[in-house]
Amino acid sequence: MEKPHCEPLTPCPPPWLALRNRMIRLAVSLAMMTVLTACTPPSTLQPQTAQTAAGADPDPWIQQAAFDTATGDARIEAGVAAAQGWLHKQEIQRAAQVLEALAETPGTADQQARYALLMGEIRLAQQRPEEARRWLERAAGSLPPPMESRRLEALARLSQAQALIQAPRKDAPLTANPAAYFTPGPSEGTVIALLLPTEGRLGSAGRAIQDGILRAYLEQAPEQRPTLKFFPIGDQPASATAAANQALAVGARALIGPLDKPAVEAVVRAVPVNLPMLALNRADVTRAGLVQFGLPPEDEARTVAQQALASGRRQAWVVIPRNEWGERLLMAFDSAFTARGGRIRHTTRYAPTESDFQAPLRQGWAGASDADMLFLAAFAPQARLLRPQIRFVGAGNLPIYATSAIDAGTHDGVADLDLDAVRFPEMPWLLSANQGAQMAVDPAFARMQAFGFDAYHIWQQLAANPALQELHLAGATGMLSMTPDGRIERHDLPWAYFANGRVVPGLPADEPASMAAP
Repeated sequence: MEKPHCEPLTPCPPPWLALRNRMIRLAVSLAMMTVLTACTPPSTLQPQTAQTAAGADPDPWIQQAAFDTATGDARIEAGVAAAQGWLHKQEIQRAAQVLEALAETPGTADQQARYALLMGEIRLAQQRPEEARRWLERAAGSLPPPMESRRLEALARLSQAQALIQAPRKDAPLTANPAAYFTPGPSEGTVIALLLPTEGRLGSAGRAIQDGILRAYLEQAPEQRPTLKFFPIGDQPASATAAANQALAVGARALIGPLDKPAVEAVVRAVPVNLPMLALNRADVTRAGLVQFGLPPEDEARTVAQQALASGRRQAWVVIPRNEWGERLLMAFDSAFTARGGRIRHTTRYAPTESDFQAPLRQGWAGASDADMLFLAAFAPQARLLRPQIRFVGAGNLPIYATSAIDAGTHDGVADLDLDAVRFPEMPWLLSANQGAQMAVDPAFARMQAFGFDAYHIWQQLAANPALQELHLAGATGMLSMTPDGRIERHDLPWAYFANGRVVPGLPADEPASMAAP
């Protein structure tokens, strides 16, 4: 297996030194765990072909023997099982030796991810935090939920072990400025509570956001970091309010989260009005000290309207699904497009569960035959069906604009061939070769990571300057600014388009280069 920045193992120490080192590592591990009172215990990593019986204590000697005699694919599974067994016994050096023996062995994406997770835990136990972080980040996006929870918990241990724990400050004075509620001086030990789902309907999104927050946190100098405490929540608003009360009981001075709108509104009602809160959604409530940050699709619809107008397009045909999401995009596009002189010639609604759209498309094109652009609101499966049928009804030459929902992240150059030349706004994070491309294959996962990354940087700016009247941040999700009522707006998104079935940064050749959107 490929190994980034790895060095050869040192020879095994003498027995007395090994025993002493094991005792030191155990003490450090116990110290780390004491600061994680809000975290759930880590799940057990089990290779799919090396499961142990429930309650059984795996014998690493047996697993080691299987590894020593195995060949081919079986050797990888046996090695991962042996390393897990030694790690379970706190035999860190032996676990590392097994994985080092597999370092140049190719494996599947699943095996690579489990290998990286174990290497991250080993480097953490060896007190090599930077290597631990690289390995744990490398496993992102390819682990099933129980193992992904374990990876996030390892990142949390890495973060908490380096955080400064001091008494919280007194409450900030009440003011109408949302930023003024945020406790200044993260280096003084401010405790920040994260209310995020880790299971259920929003579990995958919550874990990705948490991963992004930890990425931003670990980039900060250790002496400037606050103390992060994680409070997993469920799908019901009551779970979020219970977690918020638990966070206050352990001294939290600010909240980040929750994620869905009903939970945000419930927590706002439940916590003191002078508690700083960065909600990860836009809710129908405002108060001083509440900052709301979300990723509403309307932001992208308005960006589409701005770019189309800047490119000289004034007559639009709009094709949307017959559902609430489609109506939201239509409303946002319509308001931004018509306010600056654009006109919607026809709006075509399609049933997203069907596959034959020719009837509504023929009717729509008949009413929009003089359109000079098409705004297509669709997810990738529907867009792949719609685009050939749009050509069939005679509108194949119209430049097509969409939102980032059209990119499913297949990146195989075949599934998305029918989407060639379709352009859409995207997060900077996903278009950066050093960020999105290395983080996760699934764009939805990477977008949530970018969301968490920006959320932490927003909190960081607000906490560093409580007198802040305006916030402007070149973030991973786009250019960010804050309205007077504490809502974070996302704008000036970069563009991408499909070429030969793949996503390419920029705009197609038929987009006037001299009229880029402001």
